[in-house]
Amino acid sequence: MFGLLLGLIPDGMMIFYDGSQPPEGWEVVGDFEGRFPRACTPPGATGGSEKHTHGVPDSVFVDWEGNCGGFYGPGYYMSTECRDFWASITRFDSASHIPPFRYLLPIRKVGDGELLPKGAVLFFEDSVPKGWRVILPDSFPRAGKPEEVGKTGGFYYHTHVYELSGRPPWGDYDHGNLYNDETIPIVKVSLSDTFFPCESVSNLPPYITLYIAELTVGSAPLPAGAIAMFDEEPDPSYWVPPQADLSGRFVMGTLRLPGTTGGDSTHFHSCDDSLKIHSWWGDTSGCLVDEDCYGQYITSLTTCYYDLYWSFETEETTVLPPYRCVLFRKYRKPPELSIRRQVFYTSKGLVVRGYSGSALRLYSADGKLRLEVKLKADEELVDLTSLPPGVYFVKVGWELYKFSLP
Repeated sequence: MFGLLLGLIPDGMMIFYDGSQPPEGWEVVGDFEGRFPRACTPPGATGGSEKHTHGVPDSVFVDWEGNCGGFYGPGYYMSTECRDFWASITRFDSASHIPPFRYLLPIRKVGDGELLPKGAVLFFEDSVPKGWRVILPDSFPRAGKPEEVGKTGGFYYHTHVYELSGRPPWGDYDHGNLYNDETIPIVKVSLSDTFFPCESVSNLPPYITLYIAELTVGSAPLPAGAIAMFDEEPDPSYWVPPQADLSGRFVMGTLRLPGTTGGDSTHFHSCDDSLKIHSWWGDTSGCLVDEDCYGQYITSLTTCYYDLYWSFETEETTVLPPYRCVLFRKYRKPPELSIRRQVFYTSKGLVVRGYSGSALRLYSADGKLRLEVKLKADEELVDLTSLPPGVYFVKVGWELYKFSLP
């Protein structure tokens, strides 16, 4: 019975892991912490930020409409003119642009062990193999500390809050029983200590959707079609670029539409708003009045209503979440080997042909090393009588084989 040729996990391959400690043969990728994987060069380069702000104009034109009335001594006065004015933008807050994410542990293959551990997370663009569960639909994987694994965060949209400060010039007022015809300041309007939001904008960076899947069974070999991360080009005989163009993009999970692209690296905000003030007899919350005008005291307001309108746009800025550049490479089915190189099981033991001088390592299905042999001849028979029945994996040379021991 011939052994099934499987994929060999190369040293340096990086994956995400749904666990707080790396399994045997793997190490945590320290410079990945807090960052999202991005297909860019050079591998290992970092960039992006948690928050951002925008350039805004110093002031904004405010259109002021309405009127106010009030008692001034024995007279009653109504505004006849509302004057437009400029208000200063005295504050523009920064905002987070982190998209929805889940923390996972970034790990790198560094030692023995030719099987993927339960909890391994890989990317797929075609289909998800049996034993793997799709995770993170419409969300992004983010490298986290061991204590952060499993936690989620981020939002699909963000906005900015800003403050305007200013007041219109005094309007002109008709008079009733006033002693002269002078224009007098009765009503004051102020925008200080008032905050307004800009239009919301998407947090999604340039992305492509792939299946993000977690291994839910015990240790398993590397499946054909799996996409992993690298800092150096792996063997092109086994690893090729994905069919989809990931250049410059982040990976967002999907349930059914791999290969969809979207998102932006730049954006701006429209900031359009209005303020409506309506006050009535004796209520001075909306319109503030001078307590003293020409020596007379304003006893109260009758009606006061006015609307303020303004609009401006922020400057466009480049925004990306914290990232680490990686090479995404897809594992393809191993090429057929020459008949001179074979591994197969017989009733007498395991026949290994064409691997003279190589080391043979045999692993049980749980990933534990059970046997190690130095091959000396071009064809050798390896005794397996000490092993119980079950599924085994044999690493010899640059290949990995799977076979069942009855």
